[in-house]
Amino acid sequence: RWKAVLPFVRLTTQPLVHDDRIFVAGQRMDEGRKKPALFCFKDEGTKCWEKLLTETPRFLSSDEQSLYIVSLEPRIAEKARTLIMGYTHDGVKRWHVYVSAQAVAPLLISKTNIGLLAKHEQSAADFFLFDKEGILESQFSFAEKGNSDQADFLPIPTVLNGSTIALPCKNKSGVVAVQKKRGLLF
Repeated sequence: RWKAVLPFVRLTTQPLVHDDRIFVAGQRMDEGRKKPALFCFKDEGTKCWEKLLTETPRFLSSDEQSLYIVSLEPRIAEKARTLIMGYTHDGVKRWHVYVSAQAVAPLLISKTNIGLLAKHEQSAADFFLFDKEGILESQFSFAEKGNSDQADFLPIPTVLNGSTIALPCKNKSGVVAVQKKRGLLF
């Protein structure tokens, strides 16, 4: 039906379709410098807008109210850091928050919260739960349950009925479930 060309852009996210909009992000080469950018297209291929960002987007998620961007830059000899941003679907930035961990999967979106699975330097994985304005509500480290030797949990979370989040395990049988107000169930 159509195609769009983004000259001198290396895409760093998968396209995200929401209603009649398509979002994609990447790095634009401009005068020899990489500039992270977010692009929005109408479903017939017309570009709606483009926004320059401060860090390279890796994951896009969306709900009815917001577009969520998870950005991280590879850091050598520095602690891992992830930037989470909330935008309107028209490209207006509403909030941002930094997390001292490296995101390993797209955000999980529920009716009231967003969840981030990330690797922390001292643990196998951490799960961060934010409200939809970027305020951290809780954080759980899987190292607290004796999983600090290696990343036992695969970065492929699944949202189940009743707002339960299941994280498959690679070295154990079963799943770990994150449930509202109940923490982790093994």
